[in-house]
Amino acid sequence: MGSCMEHEARRGEDVENAVTLRGADRPQPPRRPEETERAAPAKPVVLIGHTGTGKSSVGRELARLLGWPFWDSDELISDHHGDIPSLFREHGEEAFRNYETDVIASIMQLTPSPYVLAVGGGAVLREQNRHHLTTLTVVSLTAEPATVLPRLLKNPDRPLLKGNVAERWMTLHEQRKEIYASLADISLETDVGTPTCHAQKLHALLAVSAVTLRPTHNTRDIATKCRNRH
Repeated sequence: MGSCMEHEARRGEDVENAVTLRGADRPQPPRRPEETERAAPAKPVVLIGHTGTGKSSVGRELARLLGWPFWDSDELISDHHGDIPSLFREHGEEAFRNYETDVIASIMQLTPSPYVLAVGGGAVLREQNRHHLTTLTVVSLTAEPATVLPRLLKNPDRPLLKGNVAERWMTLHEQRKEIYASLADISLETDVGTPTCHAQKLHALLAVSAVTLRPTHNTRDIATKCRNRH
């Protein structure tokens, strides 16, 4: 695996239609033997975690490393039903959660090959979603408020964070953090480093955790590179 800078240079994802849903990133060709000796994990991977922890950006990078399709449940909902803030205003949170549950179930039913899926922070609140997600390899992304809040302030139009963004984020985090922890096969902090670095570290962690894989990178070395790139 190359350095973070080399991976940044190779970045680039296309969007195409897949099965009956839209929004998946086109699978990248498998890495050449000289680039990676690691086989791909057998099960699809789902990224969960609170708003602003980097699920979408890290998920895209991980999918690129694996050569798998990438799905983002929020993007799929927006593609089919309109932007999420408008959905909340016009139909309420319950309608949004219904769409979210349908999208997650559809991906799992209609996508036969391994993939990477990023879901919204509140997807874990429904038992039906939790049941589906625990059949996958669940990765929980975490970050401290000091890391997340500057990211959120760049995009303040988030329906559940209206008003005092910091206070709302902390309230929701307290409500959800135990659920994230209980579902996670792997937890990854995203406070320091780029999405590419986090994806590299996660790729290595998945290799360590999968019986069919053998790690080719020391996760401590990768973490050091991420700190140096921050």
